[in-house]
Amino acid sequence: MEIRKLTKQDLTLRVDLLNNPEIARWLNVDEIFTLEKTEKWFSKIEPDKSRYDVVFLENSKVVGMGGLVNISEKDQHGELYIYMSVGQQGKGLGKMALSLLIDYSFKAYRLSKLFVYTFAENERANMFYESLNFKKEAHLKLHTYHQGELKDRYIYSLFFEDWQ
Repeated sequence: MEIRKLTKQDLTLRVDLLNNPEIARWLNVDEIFTLEKTEKWFSKIEPDKSRYDVVFLENSKVVGMGGLVNISEKDQHGELYIYMSVGQQGKGLGKMALSLLIDYSFKAYRLSKLFVYTFAENERANMFYESLNFKKEAHLKLHTYHQGELKDRYIYSLFFEDWQ
């Protein structure tokens, strides 16, 4: 498994992944992604030092994407996100990919805490983060309007000392 910075050449695949119903249902946005909008987004975020967006490669093939956003050097924390190609899910690649991103995030940015938001009903994601030693830090009741209703969210956190 390898990790590299997201490039403009990755955007077509990013659009395809984000529009996949199995991935889109768990995103905290209700939109259809287009290449044009995604290219505009990329131009805006590329110089942004508060985020680091990546692709995950297995045998030189992109199998997923993720990143670290809302990086705060002052507060020493950042928010993770990850999604794997549907055909690559359930093979352990997500765990390997997120482990690489966690290692990179703690070392490169010298953070003390990483966190992730999940939908409370997304049991698969919740179990995934717990398997990597993330702890549920908050239950935000009726927190996010998504797909026509208010939904509960969880915040999972991983502290540097718990990752070592």
